[in-house]
Amino acid sequence: MTTLPHFIAPQNGITTTIAWSLGGKPTYAFEGNILVSAASLPWMADILGLPDVQTLIELAETAEPQGPGFVPAFVGLGAPYWHADARALFSGITFNTTRAQMARAVTDSIAFQVHDVFKAMAAQSPTALGRLFVDGGPSKNSFLMQCVADTLGHPVIQCDAAEASALGAAYLAGLTLGLWDGLDTVRALPRKTAVLEPKPTDTATRLATWQDAIFRSTVPVTSSMGE
Repeated sequence: MTTLPHFIAPQNGITTTIAWSLGGKPTYAFEGNILVSAASLPWMADILGLPDVQTLIELAETAEPQGPGFVPAFVGLGAPYWHADARALFSGITFNTTRAQMARAVTDSIAFQVHDVFKAMAAQSPTALGRLFVDGGPSKNSFLMQCVADTLGHPVIQCDAAEASALGAAYLAGLTLGLWDGLDTVRALPRKTAVLEPKPTDTATRLATWQDAIFRSTVPVTSSMGE
């Protein structure tokens, strides 16, 4: 989600929503709804016979390059594709594909989906996208968030509070009750953060594999039966 200076009709597979409203004045935002991201991690850990998600992530960290692509379209694809008939798949598997590469394909799919939404927003935003804060359970994992930073070529900020929506609701409640006199005061409140700077990687190759997998996932399935 990224805030906007005014309402902008959504395009490029994203939506426009109201981020918050103060004093009867709404603040609008672009929003990209991804249907499945981190939920694919415990699924893959179970498929590979691993005890937990952390073990899966540790395995993914050891993967050699040139692995397969993975699209987590278990219930179709959300933003920015909005393809209800898409289905989850691995693509590009060979006899040389390792368990670690399959694990990495799944962890990478989180970063790639964020990348696609980020690019769709950047293409329509009237101003350059600024600081990128991450929240939710996976945001605590530095390897996953470093993958996001590397894929975007943009710094990622990990916050001490993993649930930004709940924190934002608390701030709004405090403003309503008069605990703070305005957004500038809230903005100045101390926050513990960690900034992950993008590093040079084989991002271009991984993205090409991802985009090929997306294409295969969204190709209409046809069947024919003999008379």
